[in-house]
Amino acid sequence: MCIMLSLEDGLRYVERRLNELYCKFPPSKWIWAVGYSGGKDSTALSLLLTEFSKRKGFTPIIIHEDTTVEIPAVNAVTKKVLEHFAKEEIQVEVLKPSKGFFNIMLERGYSFPAWNRRWCCRTLKYGLVKWWVRKMGRRVLNLLGIRGDEYRRRRGFVRKSNGILSAFPLVDVTERWVWSFLEEACSWFKELKKLYPHKSGSLGCWVCTVVSEDPTLKVLDSQLYEMKVRLVQARCLNTKIFTRLLNYYSKLRPDAFRGYEPQTLEAIREPSCKGKYCGSCKVKVWRFKRLCGN
Repeated sequence: MCIMLSLEDGLRYVERRLNELYCKFPPSKWIWAVGYSGGKDSTALSLLLTEFSKRKGFTPIIIHEDTTVEIPAVNAVTKKVLEHFAKEEIQVEVLKPSKGFFNIMLERGYSFPAWNRRWCCRTLKYGLVKWWVRKMGRRVLNLLGIRGDEYRRRRGFVRKSNGILSAFPLVDVTERWVWSFLEEACSWFKELKKLYPHKSGSLGCWVCTVVSEDPTLKVLDSQLYEMKVRLVQARCLNTKIFTRLLNYYSKLRPDAFRGYEPQTLEAIREPSCKGKYCGSCKVKVWRFKRLCGN
C-alpha cells in the first residue's frame, strides 16, 4: 500500500527507481522509451524522465500509439504536447496502424472490445510497440506510467510481457501525488486538468466497451457518447445497419473516426455471433443502454 508522500519525498522515490534502472539497463546499451498516452500519469513520467535524462546525459524516446479512436479533446492536447517535446529536441515517435479501428473490426469480423477479448490492445497498443521494438534492432526498455495505487503485481517494478521489457518508475507514488507534481511542473496543467472532469479516472479510447460506463466521455463529448451507444446497438442488429450508421457518423465527426475508410460489403466479415448472443462479446451492458431523451 502506498503511503501519503510530500512532493519532495515522491521525487526522491522516483529518482531512486530511475537510478536503479540506469544501473541495470544503461542507455549506452538500451534504448529508453517512455509510453505517452496523453493522460496525467504518462505526462508526469515523461516530464520526470526528460529531466533525469538531461542530468545523466542521454536522450530518451517518447512513443505514442495512435489508435485512431482517442477522444478528440484528448488527441488535440496530445498533439500539442508531442510538438512541445519535439521542440525541446526530444525524439518523438508516433506509431500508427496501417488501418483504422473500424476497418479492422469490419474486415476481421470483430465485435466491440470486451475485458476478455481486447483485440484493440493487441492490434493498436502493444502490437504497435512490439513492431517498433523489432524495427529498432536494439534492446528497448519501455517505461510506463503505472502508479503504485494501481499496480497489483508485487514481483518488482520491471517485467517482461508480450515480448516487451517494461518498467514502472511511478510504483511508489499515488494519483494524488501525480496531480501535485503536475501542478508544479507541467506548463499545460490547466489543459490537462480539463480532460479529467471527475479528476480521478483514466483516458481511454472513446470506443471502449470494456468499461460498463464512461463518465469522462459523457462529459467531454456527449455527442460521441451517444454515437458509441448507437454503434454498439447497431453492431448487434445487422452489419448493413452498422456500416450505414458508421459511414454517416464518420462524415459528421471525422475528428473521431480518423483513418476510417468506407468498405464494400464484399470486404466485410460478419461477426461470429451474428448479433444473436450477447454472451459471446460481453458488451450486453452497452447493447441495452438507454440514452436520456430517447
